[in-house]
Amino acid sequence: MLKPGNPPTISLTQVCRQIRDEFRKIYMQNVSFTVRDKDIKRFTNAFFASGHTNQRVLDGQRPSRVIYLYPPSMNVDILPLVELKMAYPQTEVTVIPGPADIEEQPYSQFNCELITHILENTSPALRHDVQASIISEFCCHHNSRFYLWYKPGHVPHGVDMTFDREGQAFTDQMRRLYNMTSFADLFGVYHGVAFEGIDVQLRNRIYDFTADTEADLPRGVLLWLGLAQTCQQLRTEFRPICMKREIILLWGEVTGYLHTFFPNVDGKIENAEFVPKGMTVVTPWRGEEEGDGSELDLLPIIKVGLCRQDFTCRFVHDKTSMNHVIEDGQYDPDAFAEFISEDSGSLEEVVRNRNERWLLEIATGVIKRIIVSNIGVYGPPQAEFYMKYSLSGPESDEGGEYSSTELYFKSVGLLEAWTWSVFSAFPTLEFEA
Repeated sequence: MLKPGNPPTISLTQVCRQIRDEFRKIYMQNVSFTVRDKDIKRFTNAFFASGHTNQRVLDGQRPSRVIYLYPPSMNVDILPLVELKMAYPQTEVTVIPGPADIEEQPYSQFNCELITHILENTSPALRHDVQASIISEFCCHHNSRFYLWYKPGHVPHGVDMTFDREGQAFTDQMRRLYNMTSFADLFGVYHGVAFEGIDVQLRNRIYDFTADTEADLPRGVLLWLGLAQTCQQLRTEFRPICMKREIILLWGEVTGYLHTFFPNVDGKIENAEFVPKGMTVVTPWRGEEEGDGSELDLLPIIKVGLCRQDFTCRFVHDKTSMNHVIEDGQYDPDAFAEFISEDSGSLEEVVRNRNERWLLEIATGVIKRIIVSNIGVYGPPQAEFYMKYSLSGPESDEGGEYSSTELYFKSVGLLEAWTWSVFSAFPTLEFEA
């Protein structure tokens, strides 16, 4: 967001062409523009890019003062600022910590000073390479390390890549002030292949490898999602791979995961194109004989699963808890393995069901919640289907072969999903207004 020092007055430049031509130059020369890091490229392209379609109009009408808000705890690319200052040295650029940056970030003020001096004292060698467009990024890391990344096939023009002589004197002073041992502690020059220069097929292999890392561990968030937040290119390329990967979730984290990544807005699942191929839910069972009663609404999982034909969802016990049962010897671990297999099989049938009436009742909100608990334990599993009270049930069974609950599940294609002979109350129907 661009935040001029006096926002309302900019609308005066939009009244008519005459006022725009007369007032815009005065406005630009007297107002400081405060720019966040995420907006700096759009800002420089809008006001300072050479070869602009309105180049004649922009000449002499660019902002004379720019305040750059250095973001806390982030690695930033200051190349747009360097290019701006080189092309328009008369523009005053001030670097200050962002509003969220407080005393917890000890390097912030130091980094702001360094960036300011880099802009004011750029070395001839660095100027040469910037003008030649062979630098990919000029990264300032949050820990006060600066890295120049060169495009594939290019090397630095000179050795002193950062400061001129006056700037060098400043770094010597800063090094003594902050107990830096050498100039190399501050700057590194890299002329390897920047990530954007890597072949797209190789980048995809890197993404696949990253997404596969620790893929068999339960997680409440996508561990590697941070990579998708590095830059716009990585977000565009890696986020779909990241989100489509099969995921393992702890029982208590399923609701938060679905609400965050696949919220239901006005009856539609957002990010439906990124639904993972499979979801594994680790039950809350931790080795006890009975379940702890922890409940999970299965309906959001079903709705998300309907966005992808090959979606699967299974329930498993925690491996560590199973190992404790084996070591303890009090219970038969094979029994728990059998219990979770049977109960999970029933729930998987519900998730995979594509019966027309079933899908219609989900879409129209007849089914309001499906609460499951005590899955895979000695005690009876629970699956309570909460329905609208106005539900028109199936026709009665004149032969008395089926109960009303069994008739309903028969009508929606789920009669065979449940172990009726073992647990007559798995599942049950509950009606609400």
